[in-house]
Amino acid sequence: MKSLIKDKKFIICIASALIILLIIGSILLFNRGSKVNDTSKTKDITNNYVAYIKINPSIKLEYTQTCKQVEKDNDDFNCEEPKVTNYELVNDDAKNIYKDIDLLGSSKDLFKVLNLICETAKDNGIVFEKVDIYTDWNKIENYIDEKNEVSETINFNIEITNKDDVNKKIETEENNIVTYNVSFDTNGGNIIESQVIKKDDKATKPSNPTKTGYKFIEWQLDNKSFDFDTKINKDITLKAKWEKEEKNNSTNNNTSNNNNTSNNNNSSNNNNSSNNNNTSNNNANNTGNNQSSEENNTQQPITPPKEEDTHKGIINLNDNVMYITGDIMYKCDNCISDSVIQQINSYKGITNLGLDSGYAWIRSINIPEGKYSDYDGVNIGVVENLLIQCGAEMGGANSDWEPKLLTEQVCNEYKLSCDRW
Repeated sequence: MKSLIKDKKFIICIASALIILLIIGSILLFNRGSKVNDTSKTKDITNNYVAYIKINPSIKLEYTQTCKQVEKDNDDFNCEEPKVTNYELVNDDAKNIYKDIDLLGSSKDLFKVLNLICETAKDNGIVFEKVDIYTDWNKIENYIDEKNEVSETINFNIEITNKDDVNKKIETEENNIVTYNVSFDTNGGNIIESQVIKKDDKATKPSNPTKTGYKFIEWQLDNKSFDFDTKINKDITLKAKWEKEEKNNSTNNNTSNNNNTSNNNNSSNNNNSSNNNNTSNNNANNTGNNQSSEENNTQQPITPPKEEDTHKGIINLNDNVMYITGDIMYKCDNCISDSVIQQINSYKGITNLGLDSGYAWIRSINIPEGKYSDYDGVNIGVVENLLIQCGAEMGGANSDWEPKLLTEQVCNEYKLSCDRW
């Protein structure tokens, strides 16, 4: 009897263990099946896109984006940052500006590459208000809007199209660009580089030229004042109009004194020869005039203007003058007009870096030390007051504290009076 009871207990233990193992196995199989089903519902999808970035330099970008996609409804979610995989410098401007720049650099993120393209163009003097983008990615507008909420640095004009049309647009536009040369005849002044302007675009007003002894008045075309808002549709040459500056009156005063002395000597000579006949009297007068003039020139030489007066207010580049620059950003929606920018560009010591999406970047020059440290060509205070009156607010500032050597080109850019002697 006891043996039977022991056998029953053993059977019960075995049965219980089998039941527990069956339950555990069912749970494991269920979980494995769930994972298989979950994996089958999603997959990684990588899409390839192309974009044509057009400022003045034009660039073709190839980029990708990887997203997890639900097979049932093909909705994308949990997408990675778009990455630029390749680029092509389309036109000559792009090849010159970006030849030493690796646009893929340390980051291949699409928006960072776009920022680098724009900032490099600005650093090379390209002025633009918008950047045109032609691409086949239909979500790029939302992507850029989200990025601009943080940076607010770029204003894009986006056109969504298919990949073939993007490539055709690159080929068509670059092959059909018509440009004209705008040359500058300074009429004896310093050299101003010519500009290559696309058809129906406007030329950029250069810094005023300089010419010793003359004041620059304006640029003229066919002897008429030229308006830089004029659209260019042919090759033109603009000629500088000058006005002669008034000279020092000391030379005229010396000449007047010489003439008075000469007249007095002539009278004396005439009186001394009054008893002679008419012929000898005339000879005496002529001889007296010549002698008086020679004696007077010997005794009272004409004093030339002092060098410090001749070059007053002019920076001597042979002094190896060093300068630094500072940038100030002003923000205002539609209150900084082209006429205000044109007025800013007329001030000495100031250059306009461009008006972009309600922001105006102004750069001023400063000579920190030496005899030109108080040079009155810097008008940043005047510009600040002008922009504040327009309703603009200062949005930031940046300075380049590394001194650089002042050159003729920099003088022309900032409209400073410079020379060498």
